[in-house]
Amino acid sequence: MFVSPRAFSKQSELAIGWVVAAFFLAVAPPVEAKLFGVNGFSGNPGINGGKNCNHCHSDGVEPTVLLDGPAVSNVSETHTYLLRIDGGQESICGLNVSATGGTLSALASEPETRTRNDEIVNFTPKLVDGEGGCTYAFDWTAPSHGGVFRLFGSGNSANRDGQLTGDRAASTGIEVVVTGAPPVNQTPVAFSTGPYRVLVGETTPFDATPSLDWDGFIRSYAWAFGDGNEGNGAMPPHSYTSPGVYDVELTVEDDAGAIDSHATQVEVLAERLSTRAIRIASGLRRPTYLTAPEGDSRLFVVEQRGRIRVIEDGQLLQQPFLDISSTTHCCGEAGFFGLAFSKNFAETGAFYVNHVAKDGGNGTITLLRYRVSATDPNRADPATRTVLLEIGPHPHHNHYGGQIAFSSDGTLFMTVGDGGTFQGNQNSQDRGVFYGKLLRIGVDDELDGYTIPENNPFVDDPNALDEIWAYGLRNSYRFSFDRLTGDLYIGDVGENDIEEVDVEASGAAGGGNFGWRIMEGSSCVSGAAECFDGSLTLPIHEYSHDGGRCSITGGYVHRGSVPGLLGRYLFGDFCSGEIWGLRWDESLGLIDVLNLTDDLHPDSGELGQIVGFGEDGLGELYIIDYDGEIFRVARAAPDCSAGPDSDGDGVVDSCDNCVNTFNPRLGDPAFPASAPPQQDFQTSTGGQLDDDADGYGNPCDLKFTDGALVSGTDVVEMFASFNKARSGTNCGATQDRNCAPFDLDNQGNFIGASDIVRGMQLFNFAPGPKCLDCPRDCVGRSCPTN
Repeated sequence: MFVSPRAFSKQSELAIGWVVAAFFLAVAPPVEAKLFGVNGFSGNPGINGGKNCNHCHSDGVEPTVLLDGPAVSNVSETHTYLLRIDGGQESICGLNVSATGGTLSALASEPETRTRNDEIVNFTPKLVDGEGGCTYAFDWTAPSHGGVFRLFGSGNSANRDGQLTGDRAASTGIEVVVTGAPPVNQTPVAFSTGPYRVLVGETTPFDATPSLDWDGFIRSYAWAFGDGNEGNGAMPPHSYTSPGVYDVELTVEDDAGAIDSHATQVEVLAERLSTRAIRIASGLRRPTYLTAPEGDSRLFVVEQRGRIRVIEDGQLLQQPFLDISSTTHCCGEAGFFGLAFSKNFAETGAFYVNHVAKDGGNGTITLLRYRVSATDPNRADPATRTVLLEIGPHPHHNHYGGQIAFSSDGTLFMTVGDGGTFQGNQNSQDRGVFYGKLLRIGVDDELDGYTIPENNPFVDDPNALDEIWAYGLRNSYRFSFDRLTGDLYIGDVGENDIEEVDVEASGAAGGGNFGWRIMEGSSCVSGAAECFDGSLTLPIHEYSHDGGRCSITGGYVHRGSVPGLLGRYLFGDFCSGEIWGLRWDESLGLIDVLNLTDDLHPDSGELGQIVGFGEDGLGELYIIDYDGEIFRVARAAPDCSAGPDSDGDGVVDSCDNCVNTFNPRLGDPAFPASAPPQQDFQTSTGGQLDDDADGYGNPCDLKFTDGALVSGTDVVEMFASFNKARSGTNCGATQDRNCAPFDLDNQGNFIGASDIVRGMQLFNFAPGPKCLDCPRDCVGRSCPTN
């Protein structure tokens, strides 16, 4: 596929400083010939279902693309063709050319291109010429038999700032009549689209109309639906009686008796998942990660250039929490990717970051510790910078890795990429180097340096680094721990063909070899039929680069407030924008994999370049789009089609969000007559408490059972008063207010005063004129009182 700023080849070792590649480089497999890992988007239906490059490049002004060369040829003759790209963004150009027969050849005079998988593709972009365009030359050799053949070409004109703004593509093609020998019938191409997700009993048509025959017509379509039933026709309707994942196969036959088949899958659900993605922030610059201290209502977002931004009560603060952009080597695959808050952050204010530091070359992977400011909880103190570990200088400009995270035992895990390049790099299997590894170290908020845990798997191996926990990884850009079970999930970026999810069960002794560069997923890199000797840890799930996929973005096991996703590991693909959720169990293995892309369609904005996932201080999940948007994974909005009683309990009350006001008010049947008016459910910094993200603050946002918090997200403090009294900035003060203490049961009803858990803290709403003391651990913060 041709090149764009977000898809500039990570295989290239050319130092082209004026190309600022988008983050795709940091996580994607090599893409010399393939933007999405498929064989280009030339528009050739035989290769990619007729998609062209506008599948990715869709903004800005469309360039003019012309394909010029002989329209008639004898068999086996070679001719030179030109692809011209004019207009558009007019900075750099890329191309993809394919044919329905014959042989394509790159020319030595075109160093930007090469032949790969029978296509002409970009290896590096080409600068526009003085006329505002680019011309590429290539050879095509006609096949040894006659017929009508087609050449497909696509081209784009991109800018250089690493964004797709103004980047658009166009496609064209020509027919070449080859004479000199009897024509040979060309095999048809079978291709089907959807449905990929249906409900049990839902009847919807499958679609085979994208199938085609080059030199005739398709006379029959035969379907095997995977449940024992079969069908015929281009668009046969079908329904399933049981949930599950079914393999569907389409077989087409042309007028000359030649056949072709296409396989796909359909997911059948018992009921729809009640999920959605809500955009909570935009305007960030190249965000890569999101996290928060345990129990904290704020969100901390990492930007690739070297900043941490704070989202507080739904607002993106302009002042960065930390800015180390002056020392961060960026961008392309380098930058700022890792952030982990100490388990003792509330006491010590310590947090850890992983970035690529400037060193005059390709940068040095650097682990640092900082502390929060003593006077401003939304600012870090840059003077507390402490270097704990340096790995470098980096040998190449790609594959840095980047994740850091604390496990349940308090040790710090860190991934390091294999060091870059795509051929001959054996770093991942060399236990004497850091590259291609998962590291495990001990850190202390008060001490410099780090320690080696005594139970690390290679501490007694003189040929291995003590820090290594696992090896055989290519570029495991994101990993995470299941906050309930402690299981370790790794999303490891593949090379040409396969992306993979690896899992290590909680309590494992470490030392696992995840296979790279012996295997890519479950396939042998060498091309050998068998290379697995039983010593490697195979992925629990893998997927190919079909359908516009290119690079896995690892995520988290959901342990938040969306029932349909509980226990599912969410992950995505950077290029296709798809999101999946899988379930895995140590004893059962992989249970199922669901495509959640439609279920998590955003309420606004666009989920295109999924660069990361995040988990907040209470276990809710977020999706990070590289274009600068943050989305929260939430329950679906209520169905109001049946009337105002959206929860169906027979009572129109504050839990029916279809008719609820912004805050509960006196007169709502859910509130007794003794309840004070103007109840105000708020976070500790004054933001509206909206646990289910439905736009309303109401008792349904807090679910309690016997005084214990069993679900909720933004629950930090809740208070009620006639005048919404607040204490200002003095912790420990007791304000003398006319307060109305109360508690709620798990249905949102008042049950009187009691001790209840609020955001991992214990609060006592005791009756009487004097109200709640600020909790002791909020020193330096503004705390509410009743």
